[in-house]
Amino acid sequence: MTAQFSERAQAYLQEPHIAVLSTLNKDGSSQLTPVWYLLEDDGTIILNTQKHLRKAKNMFRDARVALCIQDGMRYVTINGIVEISQDRARVQDELARLIARYIDKEETRQQYREIFGRQDRISLHFQPINVIESL
Repeated sequence: MTAQFSERAQAYLQEPHIAVLSTLNKDGSSQLTPVWYLLEDDGTIILNTQKHLRKAKNMFRDARVALCIQDGMRYVTINGIVEISQDRARVQDELARLIARYIDKEETRQQYREIFGRQDRISLHFQPINVIESL
């Protein structure tokens, strides 16, 4: 069952914070990575990463993840399941949306699109199961 966000959490998640993604290593320990994210209207959270990185390998093996979006003492922590998309057109479209969200200058956005466009990337569609907020 997908968790719902409160109105306060939705508003907070629309702000371009940096999230911390937690995936599970083979030994069960956490692997933590700061990431960009994008909240979709249906509550799905979009992430994007290079396919060869440890966090991606962890998610191919075990789809359980957690995300913490924190700003001072305000935070939203989410546990859920990630679905991985390797469809290049979809990955590039979602990546462009993430870049636009976090990078203000068009010249810099273009540089990011060029660099990331040469990488083997995947999109992650995070389905929240449990949400904890302190806002």
